[in-house]
Amino acid sequence: MDDMGHGTHCAGIIAARANNSLDIAGVSWNAKIMAVKFLNAGGGGTVDDGAKAIEYATDNGADILSNSWGWTGPDSNTVRQAIEDAISQGVIVVAAAGNNNSSTPLYPAIYDHVISVAATDSNDDKASFSNYGSLVDIAAPGVDVLSLRAFLTGMGTLYGKKLTVASGTSMACPHVAGAAVIR
Repeated sequence: MDDMGHGTHCAGIIAARANNSLDIAGVSWNAKIMAVKFLNAGGGGTVDDGAKAIEYATDNGADILSNSWGWTGPDSNTVRQAIEDAISQGVIVVAAAGNNNSSTPLYPAIYDHVISVAATDSNDDKASFSNYGSLVDIAAPGVDVLSLRAFLTGMGTLYGKKLTVASGTSMACPHVAGAAVIR
């Protein structure tokens, strides 16, 4: 169960069904989502558990990993190896660049061959909070993004019982992951 709402919101950006009269549509309507949770309700967790989540998704057939999580350092050989293993198996790895208005993206977005995603606003300008710079590969919508709300969670600005509005490179990342599905 998604006890924070963050994963549900991101999953909706990727794959919410279209043409069903339910307010939103994801980027890739027919994508299959493999929910892998390692962070607690407050968003905390360990990088070792993050590596285990990457390994689990890779071992169970994920084609694309959408990583709307990260840390400022230090580097983690365990996460780096898990990502390198995923990439060596043909998995596309996408990660949020971070919300520190800094030119240094977060780990794991900083790793080689990971698509690092910054956030843009409704004018297609860099979001005020978004990380930026030469280590960012692409930008996508990340300000006031309407998506699914996990049952009884309060993340973002609530929009009825089933939707919420949130901002961050965490919202930009699944836009890119969803677009990667369409090949």
